[in-house]
Amino acid sequence: MDSARPHGARDAAVRMAGARIEKSNFPALLVWGREDEVFDYKTFATRFKELLPHAEGPELVTGRHFLQEDSGAEIAAKINGFLDRLDGKQR
Repeated sequence: MDSARPHGARDAAVRMAGARIEKSNFPALLVWGREDEVFDYKTFATRFKELLPHAEGPELVTGRHFLQEDSGAEIAAKINGFLDRLDGKQR
């Protein structure tokens, strides 16, 4: 692991995905686990927000990397709210 960039490998993965993501304009909601030890929110949620400036969020929820297991009800409520707002915009 690169000591100057402790998240070097993960940064590279985000850059690869980012090249495609930043070209999109689809509706998006960023939901991130505060305790995610794989993709920490301070680095990665911020980067995804840069790639998708039109996206809502990032919404931080209690949980680690597998949010559906840690915070299912909490993320479901955020997704439902997002879809309701999205539906309202399309009327």
